[in-house]
Amino acid sequence: MICSLRENSQSLKKILSNYKNDVTMLFVIGPEGGFTEEEEKKLIEHGFVCVSLGDSVLRTETAGLFIMSAIRYHNMG
Repeated sequence: MICSLRENSQSLKKILSNYKNDVTMLFVIGPEGGFTEEEEKKLIEHGFVCVSLGDSVLRTETAGLFIMSAIRYHNMG
């Protein structure tokens, strides 16, 4: 999963609802300001999917914590 600022990115909630608890996921978190178009294009070519973490733009340091919290919350239900 590419943590993306693109408008057409799928929501993290939708992504998590499509996967079972026993799947391995890899999230790529970019630098402040996001990935360049070329970087995202290369990741998509290699099978990554763009995912949105919501309306807020998170700092690189907090995005991973946010993702792990969302996954743990999702797996509780």
